[in-house]
Amino acid sequence: KIFSFDDTTVSAEKSMDLDLETWAAVIRAIAGKDDIHLIIPKLFDSPYKPEEMARASEVIRSAKAKSSVIVFTNSAPMSLRHEISPKIIRDNETKTVRPSVTDSVVTPAPVTLERSFFSKHLSDNLTYGADSALLDSFTAFGHAEYAADNHVTPFIALRSKGLLPHVGLTLADHVDVSESTVLINGKDIHLNKSGRILVNFAPPEVYVKRAYSFNPLIKYGRNGGDIRVINSGDYVVLLPSMYTGSTAFTETPFGSVPSAFVTIALLQSTLSGQWLREINDPGFVVFLLGLAGLSIGYLLKPRYAMLALLTVGAFMVMTSAGLFVAAGVALSFVFPLISFFCGSFTGMIVHNSVASIEEGRILRELEVATLVQKSFFTEESKAMSPAVGIEGNFIPASECGGDWWSHFEDKGYTYVVLGDAIGHGVPAALVTAVAFSISCIIQYELSQPDAGPIVPSRLMSGINQVLCAMRSDLACMTFLAFRVDQKTGECVFANAGNPQPVLIPANPSDPRLAKGQRTKTLLARGNVLGLSAETEFENHSMTLESGDRVLMYTDGLIENTSQTTKKAIGKIWLKNQTTRLAAADLKRFAGDLWTTYRSEVGNIPPDDDVTVVVITRA
Repeated sequence: KIFSFDDTTVSAEKSMDLDLETWAAVIRAIAGKDDIHLIIPKLFDSPYKPEEMARASEVIRSAKAKSSVIVFTNSAPMSLRHEISPKIIRDNETKTVRPSVTDSVVTPAPVTLERSFFSKHLSDNLTYGADSALLDSFTAFGHAEYAADNHVTPFIALRSKGLLPHVGLTLADHVDVSESTVLINGKDIHLNKSGRILVNFAPPEVYVKRAYSFNPLIKYGRNGGDIRVINSGDYVVLLPSMYTGSTAFTETPFGSVPSAFVTIALLQSTLSGQWLREINDPGFVVFLLGLAGLSIGYLLKPRYAMLALLTVGAFMVMTSAGLFVAAGVALSFVFPLISFFCGSFTGMIVHNSVASIEEGRILRELEVATLVQKSFFTEESKAMSPAVGIEGNFIPASECGGDWWSHFEDKGYTYVVLGDAIGHGVPAALVTAVAFSISCIIQYELSQPDAGPIVPSRLMSGINQVLCAMRSDLACMTFLAFRVDQKTGECVFANAGNPQPVLIPANPSDPRLAKGQRTKTLLARGNVLGLSAETEFENHSMTLESGDRVLMYTDGLIENTSQTTKKAIGKIWLKNQTTRLAAADLKRFAGDLWTTYRSEVGNIPPDDDVTVVVITRA
């Protein structure tokens, strides 16, 4: 039962405290019943007169109840306080450390006072409390040391003085102390490395609902009568005004509450045996989780690492809550989680640093590859015969492209080549580099005085032989080659798997056009280069009239995604555009077609490289 010196009591008594004789009368009234255990967290260290203490002491000694009050310790001597002598402390030890009897063997009270689990930081402190004339009248006394980390020190080793138990433990039936354990009523309480106990708090309202006002006790003590709420065998706590919230407050998991809640919570654990346990050495767990976090942060991609962080964090919180609810084990997840998070973020930083170094190296290599590939393409400023006009545009799908086109002239002929290696990026760019190199060699051979014009099929055969010799599935490319006679307009061309070129005659009534059509597909088929060294390529021929144009393109032009339809652009779109621009001159035709394509794809990244080349005869 809890009796509080509350505001009602203060108003009735017109005081924050009772005189010593009234306290003695209240104690005698409660102790009139059998087997009552009484705890009063009060120092009783006021400067009482000797005759007051004598009368009160006589009344308290006559009570039947086991009673306990508090004392406190201090590192330096204090004036106007009653210091408790070592003898009284040793006598108190024999009252409070009461061994239990098991199999007729009595566990001895401790003789050596320097226990490893006792708190050493108060070993030289002095103890203060009620005057010895009054203190001796109580059954026992104890301290009430509580820290803001929710731990309480149950015993303090006071060198050569004895053990000072917590006031909430003084009324236990048995307190057994050995080298490694402390048993309260036969129940092992868990001490951490500092020899402290984690307080098992209940919500304050649980205790408040069970508290009574002090008023009826005062009335009964002064006038007599029956206190019906107190029964034989009860544990009764009398809370003076200081401990009911008038001055002393304690920070707990439930916020700032009156200090009495610490004593009540510890007494509740004593009576119920529901002590909390802690994981004493979280250092190993902290180390392991830090190492695990470092590995996860380094090895996983950032989004997966963050997912792992959230998963492990949630698991630890749930595990900690489950252990606490089911087994009363307090596992602090704060430091292990901090270690895990710090390790993970460190791992991610290291991973990103390594990745940045690798990315920088790759980017530098890509810059070199891109620079080299740009040298493959014919410069626009390169002099060309006025008989044949050429316009070309190119967009790679990545830093390096797999498309390549070029043109050169020799002995009255203009040569135009267009290649598209499988895929895009660096591998495809390497294949185009091979095709470019072979083309340069053939161009060099054409420049010799005794060399005649080379036919497109011969050019493609040479490239095909080299690609096949590379023995790689990636060393494949489509190819389209044109040779135009600058005088006659005769055009010889060959195709190796590339989209068919398109003829746009200058004359809308050109007999080569089908009825109602403005463009004509030039059918020229052949296998892709690099598949077989035995492949033969077929030459096709026609004559370009003045103003005729031929459109050459790679498949990216019609297979990349349209931002309008979200599908491949397609051949119908290309046919509509070439028909619309059929009457335009070379620069407008090539420029307008390219602008329209860029508008059609919009901001959608291309899936494949795109090359468009337009040839016209002046």
